[in-house]
Amino acid sequence: MLSRVLSRAHSLTHATRCIEKSGGIDDYILYTKPKNLADSELALSLRTRLISAWEAQHQSTFDRRRIVYERLVAESAKQQALATATAGATTSTSTATSTSTSTEDDGSSAAVNHAA
Repeated sequence: MLSRVLSRAHSLTHATRCIEKSGGIDDYILYTKPKNLADSELALSLRTRLISAWEAQHQSTFDRRRIVYERLVAESAKQQALATATAGATTSTSTATSTSTSTEDDGSSAAVNHAA
């Protein structure tokens, strides 16, 4: 993204990545620390409107710190489950390979012993 007025392609690219990583402009505005939005009256105005809409939808008070913490815990649990599943798949593959190798070794050892 390039702005002819601002001439800041890098800044706009960084902002776009941050917004996409957050899950969209709404989540970016909601979950970014308010002090990081303080330079933009538009962002603060949008944040106020988004918080009102969020509270109406969820029937509870918006608490950014609690929500961010819950998201981090959920993401951590998801990554841990994925790592466990990946490690389990690797272990079962190694076990299957070891079993077939030892079976082949037993057969060849028996053939060597029989020939002696």
